[in-house]
Amino acid sequence: MAAKRNGTLVLIKVATKLLVGQNSLSYSKAATMIEVSSKTSGNHSEFESGRITDTLSVSGIASTDKESTKAGYWELYDAIEAGLPVTVTFVQYSDEAGTTAVTGSEQISVSCFVSNLNREDPDNAASTFSVDLQVTGDPTRTTVAP
Repeated sequence: MAAKRNGTLVLIKVATKLLVGQNSLSYSKAATMIEVSSKTSGNHSEFESGRITDTLSVSGIASTDKESTKAGYWELYDAIEAGLPVTVTFVQYSDEAGTTAVTGSEQISVSCFVSNLNREDPDNAASTFSVDLQVTGDPTRTTVAP
């Protein structure tokens, strides 16, 4: 039986800075399906796998402090405004500070563009953000060594 993982300490870093206030991280991988059916295919369609698209979605509590030691809304805002990619890494850590990755855990590093950035500032509640990151190029997957 595979080991169970609590997602609480699977954290994301933008460049080398832990992303502030993370509540949720979703990583999606989808392959484009290319239909190759012909008149001789019969009653069922035939497909081949095409390009793969990877997307990350993150939400959390927004930090309005540009001087924070963690990456936050403003780093993502600057990236989408400039149209520049950001390097993102996520892995399971042994602590909430994101300083020590768990030995044997899988680490994914990607270059991605901020494709969607939202911020909510409700009355009498925490400011929150959500961001969609479109991966460009191949992800790098490594196993954390002891």
